[in-house]
Amino acid sequence: MDTNARRTARARRLVDVLTAREREVLVLVGLGLSSAEAGRRLYLGEGTVTTNVRNILAKLDCANRVQAAILAHESGLPSAE
Repeated sequence: MDTNARRTARARRLVDVLTAREREVLVLVGLGLSSAEAGRRLYLGEGTVTTNVRNILAKLDCANRVQAAILAHESGLPSAE
């Protein structure tokens, strides 16, 4: 298995532990949206999105939103339209 395939497999395993809502939020984080913008798209309060982002970062062992966005891309999560 090459490096890219291993990276993708690892990212998918990590993303699999997220709830469906956390995955939705992660897609929007991957698009560079703020918590407020993601909240408007998902009909959630900004604080709820921020809590989801905090949980995502902890579950994915990411230090920040950029690392989470990269992991989302590596896992092949679909982009929101």
